[in-house]
Amino acid sequence: MGPLKTDQNSKLAVRNELFKGLKAMVIVVCLVLSLTSVAFCFFLNFKASELQDRVTLLENEKGRFNMPASAATFLSEDGTMPLFLQNKLDRLLQERLEEHLGKRRIVREAQANCNCPPGL
Repeated sequence: MGPLKTDQNSKLAVRNELFKGLKAMVIVVCLVLSLTSVAFCFFLNFKASELQDRVTLLENEKGRFNMPASAATFLSEDGTMPLFLQNKLDRLLQERLEEHLGKRRIVREAQANCNCPPGL
């Protein structure tokens, strides 16, 4: 029984060492994947900010989003429009929007013996 027990003990010791090595390898792989993920996030953030800078530069070159000086005179110090101008602007936008939208048709209840198409 003595040699059999030492043989089992040595197998258990080898198995324990194998599991310890496997645990260490899993930890290393997880650490490498985590560090790679963080590095990739920094890289994407850098590229996105670079792209945003290019878009801002192009917008400034075209002068698209620069507010004309005459428009700035209508704004108050905090950048908001006075209420009377806001109301006029809302009315104007509503009128223009109604011009370009289609009219709504209301479907009437028709009698059962009527062969008319709905909405007429």
